Amino acid sequence: MGVDTPVIGGDGYDTPDLVKLGGVPQTNNTYFTTHVSLGNTDGSVTKFVDAYKSKYNKEPENAFAALAYDTMYLIADAIKRAGSDDPTAIRDALLKTDGFKGVTGTISYKDGSRVPLKSVTIMKVIMVSLSLLKKFFQTSWLEQEGKYGLHWYKHDR
Repeated sequence: MGVDTPVIGGDGYDTPDLVKLGGVPQTNNTYFTTHVSLGNTDGSVTKFVDAYKSKYNKEPENAFAALAYDTMYLIADAIKRAGSDDPTAIRDALLKTDGFKGVTGTISYKDGSRVPLKSVTIMKVIMVSLSLLKKFFQTSWLEQEGKYGLHWYKHDR
């Protein structure tokens, strides 16, 4: 049909099936946000990917494996800081998290919000590969909101 419009989506696009099912060149010019680029050469990412490959004999399909890994370590860290297995104490410790270093980035909770401050990765499909386009940190979103037309909404869910 000759449509040449960028396609933009969220982390649900973070799968090799995007290109496999969508085909090439149809999926070129597709952008999506996700939690981490598993092709990132940062030490924490490569260490995670190597450990995953060693355990499961394959590479992680997408960022959700790293997100689950970070989640478990974040909860374990909160339990340790709470000094208790009491759910309220753990929740309170989670809300005080500041600068937790994970595979998907540094995680902090501010001002009692249950939405973490952390980076977002923007990926672009180039032929048959998913390539890191840009990594934004939430503070830079806030500072450059008008420049990129991005809006950040705080909510307490």
